[in-house]
Amino acid sequence: MKGSPIQIVVPYWEMRPAQLEQRLDQLMRSGASSGPSSNSPPFATLTTFIPWQHFESDISHALNHLLTAVAERGLSLQLWVLPELGLPLPRAGIPKDLAENAAGTGEAARDEQGHVIRDWTSTDLPAIPNLFSGEILNRYFSYLKKLQLMLADMQRQHPRLKQLVTLVLSSSYWKALERDRSKSALSSLRREWETMEGTEKVPDATRRAWALEKLQQSFRAKVKETLLRDSQGWVARDAELWIPDLDPAYATATFLSRLVGGRADFSKLDRIIDGYAGTGSGRAPWVYWSSAGSTRTLSDAEKQFLILKSALLMGARGGGVLIEDADWLRMSMSFRAKSQLVETWGLMHAPRAGYRVPRRELSQDVFGAYRQTLGESIELLGDGPEAEAFLSSPSSRLLVIDASTRVSVEQIERWAHWVQSGRVLVCPSDAALSAEARAWIEQCFKSAPIKMDMNVGVHFQIAHLGEGKWVWVDASQSKALDLRAFARSMAQLAGIEK
Repeated sequence: MKGSPIQIVVPYWEMRPAQLEQRLDQLMRSGASSGPSSNSPPFATLTTFIPWQHFESDISHALNHLLTAVAERGLSLQLWVLPELGLPLPRAGIPKDLAENAAGTGEAARDEQGHVIRDWTSTDLPAIPNLFSGEILNRYFSYLKKLQLMLADMQRQHPRLKQLVTLVLSSSYWKALERDRSKSALSSLRREWETMEGTEKVPDATRRAWALEKLQQSFRAKVKETLLRDSQGWVARDAELWIPDLDPAYATATFLSRLVGGRADFSKLDRIIDGYAGTGSGRAPWVYWSSAGSTRTLSDAEKQFLILKSALLMGARGGGVLIEDADWLRMSMSFRAKSQLVETWGLMHAPRAGYRVPRRELSQDVFGAYRQTLGESIELLGDGPEAEAFLSSPSSRLLVIDASTRVSVEQIERWAHWVQSGRVLVCPSDAALSAEARAWIEQCFKSAPIKMDMNVGVHFQIAHLGEGKWVWVDASQSKALDLRAFARSMAQLAGIEK
């Protein structure tokens, strides 16, 4: 997504039209983007969410007023259209009847013990409706069709909107569903993995992760099809949204803070951001610091540190940080000016190594060894545009394939083209390769002009391919205790230092 790595969330649903226009003018004076025709780089650009409940019941047409004001002022806007947990709204904007009825009707997400999964950031601790439920999906797509008709009508009234507004599809709601073991979730996942070929020997956890990713991709495709029908130029882009207060590593602290008060754990929040920086899903990563979260107890200096660090690390991967308008306006002008340096820093610190894995929770052991060796120089890559962006980056030097990654011959050929320009690719022998892909690799090693057989606790072969090197790891003879030594060897082979 284009624009500043710092995005200002405008809570339009809280404002009357006159108040909204006044706030947008105030944000413009504070350095927010004046649109794609602006000659000067913005300190920040604008973004907002569409609360599902509010849009369904709004008779004041608040979103229409926002889009009209944006069009009149030529402001760039990111419009997040999927359900989001962690929003500073009752039930995070999820319709009241769905949240209240989900637990009783069996349409709530449930963990392995059968307990209802709840949104711990919301004061009323609502049950999280299950997007695997047919009834809830029908309700959601009815909302999307209503939104699509409204957007089409606004486009007719303001033709330049399609140049100013980008629709954003995030994945934070799906993070909560990763733990869902309800009957409808298990049934959907089972139907999905039964259609996958070559997964008979794959562990259940891996098959479940593959199936969940495929279901999420199908859901996104259907959302885009619904929203962009007769769109006449609207653009929808994928994003990965992280909300620290929803993170399992911090959820207990968030809940206790709400119960008894207390101060946010700055050190833990700092470490969480480090973890997000090495995570990839194929979608631009964004961190949302909600004013309703635990950060409200931090000092101004601590908040500014977390905001800038998030913007720097996520901005290097095409994303950034989301903060609310009131927080932005409280920031000093010197802080706002610093945000202009973030994009330049991100271009200079693009990751040089990538770890290709379908789901981040499958990669802890091997990726951990590379992360200890390479630090923030390596990031996790999913199956989306982030992986292709890494291959296209002039900074990329090393690509490591996780054994759980399903690999086609088309992917192998794309990677081979990348390797030939002086890069290094590491592929384990137990990866989920198609028959054509495995045959391609075997032929590559047979015909390679230079081959080496090595062992550093991990047995591997190296074949020279153009100016680069293809490393084939013999998983059957490798020892887990030697992963760090192997990771160091691969970093040296690619010419990367921590």
